[in-house]
Amino acid sequence: MTLRQADQEPELLALIGTLHATQRRLVELTGGQVDALIDPSGQRHLLPVAQENMLRVAGTLQNIFRNAAVGIVSTDEEHRIREANPAFCTMIGYPAEALLGRHIAEFDDPAEPSDCAALVREIKLGLRQGFVSEKRFRTGAGMHVWTRVSVSALLDGTGALQGLVAIVEDISGRKAAEAANQQLTARLAATIASISDAFFTLDAAGRFTHVNDRAALAFGLSAAALVGTPVGARPGFGSSDPFGRTLRDAAARRSLQFCEAALPGSGLWLEMRAYPAAEGLTVVLHDITERRRRAEWQRLLEACIAQLNHIVLITEAGPLAEPGPRIVFVNDAFERRTGYARAEVLGRSPRLLQGPKTRRSELDRIRTALEAGDPVKAELLNYTKSGEEFWIEMEIVPMRAACGRVTHWVAVEREITERRRYQTQLEQQAALLEQVQDAIIVHGADRRIRYWNRGAQRLYGWEAEEVLGEPLPAALGGAEAALCEAVEAVLSAGSWTGQQQHRHRGGQPLVVEASWTLVRQEDGAPGAILSVHTDVTQRLELEQKLRQAQRLEAVGQLTGGVAHDFNNLLTVILGNAEMMVEGLEPASELRQMAEMSMAAAGRAAALTSRLLAFSRRQALDPRAVDVNALLAGLVQMLERTLGEQVQIVIRPAPDLHVALIDAPQLETAVLNLCINARDAMPEGGRLTIETANARLDADYARHEGELAPGDYVMVQVSDSGSGMPPEILARAFEPFFTTKEVGQGSGLGLSTVYGFLKQSGGHVTIHSQPAGGTRVRMYLPRAQGPAARPEPARRLAGPRGGTERVLVVEDDGAVRDYAGSLLRELGYRVTEAGDAAEALRILRADAGFDLLFTDIVMPGGRSGPQLAALARQLQPRLRVLLTSGYDERLPEPDAALALPLINKPYRRHQLAEKVREALDATP
Repeated sequence: MTLRQADQEPELLALIGTLHATQRRLVELTGGQVDALIDPSGQRHLLPVAQENMLRVAGTLQNIFRNAAVGIVSTDEEHRIREANPAFCTMIGYPAEALLGRHIAEFDDPAEPSDCAALVREIKLGLRQGFVSEKRFRTGAGMHVWTRVSVSALLDGTGALQGLVAIVEDISGRKAAEAANQQLTARLAATIASISDAFFTLDAAGRFTHVNDRAALAFGLSAAALVGTPVGARPGFGSSDPFGRTLRDAAARRSLQFCEAALPGSGLWLEMRAYPAAEGLTVVLHDITERRRRAEWQRLLEACIAQLNHIVLITEAGPLAEPGPRIVFVNDAFERRTGYARAEVLGRSPRLLQGPKTRRSELDRIRTALEAGDPVKAELLNYTKSGEEFWIEMEIVPMRAACGRVTHWVAVEREITERRRYQTQLEQQAALLEQVQDAIIVHGADRRIRYWNRGAQRLYGWEAEEVLGEPLPAALGGAEAALCEAVEAVLSAGSWTGQQQHRHRGGQPLVVEASWTLVRQEDGAPGAILSVHTDVTQRLELEQKLRQAQRLEAVGQLTGGVAHDFNNLLTVILGNAEMMVEGLEPASELRQMAEMSMAAAGRAAALTSRLLAFSRRQALDPRAVDVNALLAGLVQMLERTLGEQVQIVIRPAPDLHVALIDAPQLETAVLNLCINARDAMPEGGRLTIETANARLDADYARHEGELAPGDYVMVQVSDSGSGMPPEILARAFEPFFTTKEVGQGSGLGLSTVYGFLKQSGGHVTIHSQPAGGTRVRMYLPRAQGPAARPEPARRLAGPRGGTERVLVVEDDGAVRDYAGSLLRELGYRVTEAGDAAEALRILRADAGFDLLFTDIVMPGGRSGPQLAALARQLQPRLRVLLTSGYDERLPEPDAALALPLINKPYRRHQLAEKVREALDATP
């Protein structure tokens, strides 16, 4: 302190003396327990002793701060660094002057965020006084250091936060050791998990301490369920079981112990190895089930080979040239038949069995196959040690190493001496059979051909020298499985007869009736099989066509009977629904329901029409038709129906004959074929419709059946689509057969075309092949005369009626009432009859009727056309209109053909138009 005024010095010295005296007295009074005094204003005054203690403590703390081995750093309340000791500076790699005033967070490693910031916020909020955490700093050299940070709050005398102080300990070494330990643990776990064998560890008491997945699977429990449980409780590991005894021995002797045993209830054979460990035992279970099975198979194979009557001979792979491969194994049968002892032939070539009559050509064939590494079958003449001749049938197969290289040849040889003798006799006798028309073939149980007569040559197209020695399936082109079954049947029963599917050399399918007989040797052993084959292909084709016609006829009869009644019902339903629609308001809910009923009845009528078409019971109205003009009129509709992706080409033939056909049904048939063609071309393509005059001769007509020779109009529909394989093509015209998905087709399209053309006296053929498109040809009967002119369409405000008298003849009461009520609404005077007899009584009694409207099919023995003929005898000027739900093959088709017809079910306007047309026609 500097004294600015000298005159004040005595007074100041006096005050200091007083102060010292006061302090000594305070020490005496308090026993040295008071460090400071607080005056009335609240100011604190340290006593000298306290000042000395504070200075001493401060010096000690400064010494600790500078020399501490851990980092010490303090910050202000804004977390800027106020002080940092040398240890912290060294740890973080910055000098002290580079740290002071900087925010402590600047040195955090952003790649390793910590929770320190959140904990500091809790200190500022008074929620905690300090915390301990781990965080990573970024050093001045760009490195990273892991630290353990112990942070405490610095408070002033009032308890307000002045800053923070942190003790920072470098734990990088510990963290590196922990990471290395984690990696080592992960590698150890992965290694244990990758062990393909079952693996588990036991403690000293025999309880599971670790179980891998394979071991858990073997025990049938999860690893968690096994750990802590005694291994002795597991099946097969009890104290008296092999596995249990081995574990006990390993624990007692403290040495590796192993055993092999079956695990009860699993069907597995296991090899167990038990290794002593510090805590108990480490156990590995290796599945040896397959190894045991292979060993058992090998033992059985060796026993079987030793007992075989066939010769088994194994040689090295080479050399195939002289002196030939060396023998490494022969079985007992070889010694018995050849007379050679095993020791005499091992190391020598099998060629020691060959002699002067062994065929060189067969040996060359065998060598060629072996050089290619292929198996080979052959028949050879061999010689015993004594020079006796014997024939063998042999099969040689290669044995290959894992790399695919042939290491050995295995030959299995069966003696066929007696069979060869019988074969020679059969060949001599076969000369007598050369003139037989049927195919006669002699083959062995191995199915190799030994004899092939001229009849077989004519039937199959193969010369005898081309097939002798070849497998039977190759020459007959038949299914190998069927031929094998026939051979087995002959060998079992001595004979077999049946039909087989074969194929000519040119690819044409054949069906033969086969009669096979087993020819035995003198000792009763099978010698050969004599086969006689008769071609029945053409006969079966005719029978198939007849069956198909009969099947369609049966379906037609069934469908026709149902359709007659069904169409009667539809007539009433459709008519009543139509009247309800006309009588109800457009927005009425009942009208919508009536319209739905009309639509459903219409679909049912269309389905019935298709059913009648394929069964040839459809009511047709054939007229003389210009087919070219009909097709031209269809083009626009086809373009709309098929879409732009299908290119339509029409090729009309000039001077085309007029066809006698039902025009609307022909249009439907063409549309069906075009839709099928479109479906076969999902990506688009070309559709061609052509016409031409055709003449079918008598031979063709006789072959096809149900076809008269003569002139026809041909309509061909062809596409560039996917085509059909033969098995699908064969069933193309069958009703309800379709290759489309459910809901995409009814299977009636082609069958209705077929039925329509057959009913019309025409014909249809189909040709197709996969990826080659499909071609359908329709042959329409030629008409004798010019085409009928189409009637101009008339637009009417409503159905035309009249006042004429109409006699309605219908056996179904509901239909009769419906038709009568419709005609009465149109103004006609209607009389009703239930059958032909009643109608004739009415006509005889009343000659004033203008129109006879009659059903074709009626009970009582008289049909509609017959009734019409009798009615016109009574009233020659009487007009007639026929109606029917189907065509019943009437005995007077010509008479019915000249009369107008309306098909059931009919609508109100259709009936009105047909009745008006019939009444307006010239009688």
